[in-house]
Amino acid sequence: AAASTALTDYLEALLAEKQTHPEDDLLSDLATRQVVTGQLSRRDAARTGVLLLAAGHETTANMIELGTLALLRN
Repeated sequence: AAASTALTDYLEALLAEKQTHPEDDLLSDLATRQVVTGQLSRRDAARTGVLLLAAGHETTANMIELGTLALLRN
């Protein structure tokens, strides 16, 4: 729980930075299109970032695992 809170806090601070200095990335889009307009709070946008990070990591790790398994079988 502490690690999740720390990651959410980090992303919340990063979203604040992206709000004032947007770049061409997903967090900047969240900050400028969702947070600024009031559709999401900065905390909720940070939680969305945590979910996206976890989802991206999990799918990549699974594909590496499946690729390794395929190589070992052949």
